[in-house]
Amino acid sequence: MIKEKIIEKNLMRDYIDVLVEEANVVLPKEEMEEYKTKLEDLFTRRLGLEMAKLLDEKGLVEYDKLLNEKSKAKEIESFFSSRVDNFEEKVKEILENFRKDYLSSFEKAE
Repeated sequence: MIKEKIIEKNLMRDYIDVLVEEANVVLPKEEMEEYKTKLEDLFTRRLGLEMAKLLDEKGLVEYDKLLNEKSKAKEIESFFSSRVDNFEEKVKEILENFRKDYLSSFEKAE
């Protein structure tokens, strides 16, 4: 899955769909779409923050420039994959940590 570029919208949405199903979230259709979009945005921000921690100062400046230019997800993914060692493994780790945190929030609410 990661090798197919998880940051692309359709694969990211697939991941979010599975995550929401695993958490047994039930909402009306319109609310569910909004919820999934917000969850997707939350994950994207977390991924960016975690990846930014792995950059040197020059990389941070370049990343900030990409964000200010409102670069597309593919451009940002390409940026990180060229600057972060073991990029795919790091993404997998961040995905799993996000999943654990998300699911544990439901356990605490019960």
